[in-house]
Amino acid sequence: MYENYYRFRQQPFGPTPDPEFLYRSEVHQETIEQIARGIKRREGMMLLTGDVGTGKTTTTRALLQLLDADVFIASIRNPFVGVLELLRSLLLDFEVVVDGPELREAGTTNLIEILSRFLVSLDSVKGSALVVVDEAQNLSPPVIEQLRVLTTLETDQRKLLQILLVGQPELEVLLAEPKMSSVNQRIARRCRLRPLYRDELDQYVDFRLRTAKGTAEPLFTSRALDLVHGYSRGVPRRINQLCDRALEEGYLSLTTEITESLIHEAANALGLSCRRENVNEVTPRKDLEVRPVRRWSRILFWIGVLTVLCLVMFGVGVAMEFLPPLTFSFQILPWTKG
Repeated sequence: MYENYYRFRQQPFGPTPDPEFLYRSEVHQETIEQIARGIKRREGMMLLTGDVGTGKTTTTRALLQLLDADVFIASIRNPFVGVLELLRSLLLDFEVVVDGPELREAGTTNLIEILSRFLVSLDSVKGSALVVVDEAQNLSPPVIEQLRVLTTLETDQRKLLQILLVGQPELEVLLAEPKMSSVNQRIARRCRLRPLYRDELDQYVDFRLRTAKGTAEPLFTSRALDLVHGYSRGVPRRINQLCDRALEEGYLSLTTEITESLIHEAANALGLSCRRENVNEVTPRKDLEVRPVRRWSRILFWIGVLTVLCLVMFGVGVAMEFLPPLTFSFQILPWTKG
C-alpha cells in the first residue's frame, strides 16, 4: 500500500523472518558467531533462547546461510511430536528415506540404526549433520531425552550429530529441572537474545529502510523513534508492527515524515501501551507522553483565554461609565504641642 508512495522496493517491516533484513546488533552478531563456532567444532548440543519477538527464527536462518555446504541440516518445526515422529522427521528431512509404509512401521531401534549409518557415511566424506529444533520449550521430556541420546552418536574424534535448541526462556527453566540434568550438562554453548537498546533502535530502523529502499533517507523523526522504543520495549517484532502501521498512517495522511502523532495512532490501532523508562537507562524526555499531540486544543485554549480577558475589560469599562464618580474630602487637624 505505502511501498510505492515512499518508493520502497519491498516491505521494510514485514512480518516474515527474512534473513536479509536481520539487523545484527551486538547480541545478534555475537550469537551467530558463537553458534557457528560451536557447529564448526562439533560441540554437540547448543541453546538459543529469547523472549517472544526478539528475532530467534530470523537469527537462526541467517546462521544457516553461513554454514558450509558439507553441513546437512534437518529442522523440527513441530515440537509436539513423539519420539517416533521425531526420528521419522529427521530421516525425511535429511532425505535418507522416503515416506511410506516401511518407514511408518519401523520401530525406534531401527530408525536410530538408519540414522546412525547415515551419520557415519557423512563423516567418512568429512560432512556433518545439524538438527535445529524451533519452539523447543514445547518439547516433551521423552523427546528431549531422545535428542540427548542422539548426541552420543560419535567417533573417537568428533560427534556425528549436533543439535541446536531454539526456544523461549521457559526452555532454560525446563532444562534446569533435576530430571533434565543429563541434558543440561551436555549443552556446550548458551546464547540469549535481548530487546534492542534505544540507540540500537535508530540503527535497526535505518538498516531496514535502507535495505528496502536502497538509499539512506530518514523517514522517522528522533522523537518518533523515542516513542517507538517506548511502545515496543525494544522488541524487534513489535518495532516492525509499529513502524509498518505508522508508514501506513503516513501514506493515508500523505505525509513525507513519520512524526510522534503517527506513532501514537499506530500504537492505538495495535493496542500498545507506552513505557516511559528506557531499557538503555537513558533519561526519558518530559515530552514523551502517551496522549497524542493536540495542536488545535492549544490554539482553542488561548483563544478562550483572550476572549475572557476581553469580556472582563469590557465589563470594567461599562461599570466605570454607570457608577457615580468617587469624591474624597480631607480635614486638616490643628497641630498642638503637648
